[in-house]
Amino acid sequence: TLARLTLDMKASVRRNAAMHARTPIAALLSLVEDTEALVVGALASRCFPSAELFGRLARHKNPYVRGRVAENALTPRSVCLWLAGDEAYPVRSGMAANPSAPMSALVMLADDPEPAVRRKVALSAATPAACLSRLAHDEDADVRCGVAHNQHTEIADLLRLAADEDAGVRFHVLVNPAT
Repeated sequence: TLARLTLDMKASVRRNAAMHARTPIAALLSLVEDTEALVVGALASRCFPSAELFGRLARHKNPYVRGRVAENALTPRSVCLWLAGDEAYPVRSGMAANPSAPMSALVMLADDPEPAVRRKVALSAATPAACLSRLAHDEDADVRCGVAHNQHTEIADLLRLAADEDAGVRFHVLVNPAT
């Protein structure tokens, strides 16, 4: 029954079938090529044990779908590292926000051209101290705010950020539990 619902004409039914915990993997694999990004995106954000499904979704043509895979905490490490180098901003942004992002992916994303990606890296508890120190000197105040907010930022960096020209950065140093 669930397998049949993955073939329904209504995208909302296919989306719900994609999210259902008991939909068979074989039926889920058929949804990878669905024409509706919301259906495939729902599939990508699901918790499922299929490395094959993660791999196929990570190569999807739609950056929204790849971004949902990047955000998924269960995405395998090898897929995370591949997605961290994706050309599309939403994918890199999703990886930077993933609570299970590998440290090596965060190190790569710390040099991203998009400040919003660097800010998410700065906020991550998994970002190494050396990256946080480098990001503490970022030209973008929002990135420095992320570093100032991260409770794993070293005291020397927090002291420097406490004297930052931007009031928002100084505020985040103030509310940081490590201060």
